[in-house]
Amino acid sequence: MLRLALLGIRGRIGAFTGAFVALLVASVLVMACGVLLESGLRAKAPVERYRGADAVVTGDQNAHVGLGTENEESIPLPERARVDSGLARRLAATPGVRAAIADVAIPARVLSGGVAVPGPNGHLTSAHPWSTAALTPYALRAGRAPSAPGEVVVDAGLAARGGLRVGRHVRLAATGPAESATVVGIAAPPTAVERQAVVFVSDAEATRLAGHPGRVDAIGVVAAAGTDRAALAKRLRGVAGPRAGVLTGSERGAAEYLDVADSREAVIAIAGSFGGLALLIAMFVVASTLGLTVQLREREIALLRAVAATPRQVRRMIGWEALLVALVASIAGVVPGAALGRALGNAFADRGIAPEDMVMHAGAIPAIVAVASGVVTAWLAVWVAARRA
Repeated sequence: MLRLALLGIRGRIGAFTGAFVALLVASVLVMACGVLLESGLRAKAPVERYRGADAVVTGDQNAHVGLGTENEESIPLPERARVDSGLARRLAATPGVRAAIADVAIPARVLSGGVAVPGPNGHLTSAHPWSTAALTPYALRAGRAPSAPGEVVVDAGLAARGGLRVGRHVRLAATGPAESATVVGIAAPPTAVERQAVVFVSDAEATRLAGHPGRVDAIGVVAAAGTDRAALAKRLRGVAGPRAGVLTGSERGAAEYLDVADSREAVIAIAGSFGGLALLIAMFVVASTLGLTVQLREREIALLRAVAATPRQVRRMIGWEALLVALVASIAGVVPGAALGRALGNAFADRGIAPEDMVMHAGAIPAIVAVASGVVTAWLAVWVAARRA
């Protein structure tokens, strides 16, 4: 039957071309959506500001609806969920913790000569308490730490872009009108922070500018030397309680960039819905194309039956033809589908739909799904058509 199927395909190139093209396009679309879906599921925010922390304790960034019911659902919150500042003292007393530092991030702009100094690659600037410099860590290159209102330490990148130096008078615009400030120090981390510019103020000034005393955005935990990180994370979760999250490893970036969670949800929703729609449309197109191919061969099928071919043999021959066409077309669509998925992912990232610098993953699962969906669709279409023939 395989030999007859090969001869049948060779003798009807035109009839099978339409099915081949339909299956190829379907494979490309399914593969592209699979690449987007896998990339969205695996996307993580980079760890920059909390690179020096072994764990970061944050508020629960999800609203839980219908708890304890079959309709329970978690919805990501667009605004930051904060934690009690008193939690830092309890975390600091936990065995294995060397320091627990409360942090607040305050959107800010540094104005020099009446012009705002831009962040790296157009990113925003935020003000933080000086005590949190150890969480990256930042070290002073020049000057001293801020100790009074109106004193700031700027990161080295911000100083270079704005031509700032120690003693320079600037204006700091944060949660209120721009206020006069003096640059008392310039700090730099060992590894560049590329997605935000940082201005440090005194801890008391950060609390005033944040405007929510008693609540902090996150608490960075630095482990003592020789502490088992997994065991420490378990102890921290016990101290923090169910209303707070303990982030370790690559998960720490989620405490810095809340927008990544929303972007991931958008990419997953787009890829899932469009991929399902594309697969559904492809099934109808392929089924119609292959069904028409079988119907146009009614005389040939009747002749085969007349020379003692059984219905099962006829269906096997037609099935092998569809299987071969579907297999070749689906495999041929994997590489262009992966390229299309990467192009779509980069376009989404450029327009702010997907997480910035999202790493595109073209793994084996999207390829297997693309090939399997094409083969199954073709087989089902031919099976239905052959049963009618």
